[in-house]
Amino acid sequence: MIYEEIMYGVKCDRCYEIYENGDGCTVSSDKHDMEEEACENDWQEVDGRHYCPDCYTRDENDEDKIIVKPLIHYSFFKFQSLVNQLTGCHHRF
Repeated sequence: MIYEEIMYGVKCDRCYEIYENGDGCTVSSDKHDMEEEACENDWQEVDGRHYCPDCYTRDENDEDKIIVKPLIHYSFFKFQSLVNQLTGCHHRF
């Protein structure tokens, strides 16, 4: 029997990194499981957007306040894609 199942994952809204849990899984059939697990592993949700640990800092005066780093210009991702095509490797800058 072939069946279809919807899967959910968490992707950083700034750098597009995909969350991977300790078992190496990047998706789950339960939408809230992956989101909760990512948040337990230093990912942050701010105004409905998700950020990996590399894309935010904490306010020095208020540890509860998250400061999202400036957005990355789309041309950076174009450049990254070109480098990956030319080298045949997947490089994260």
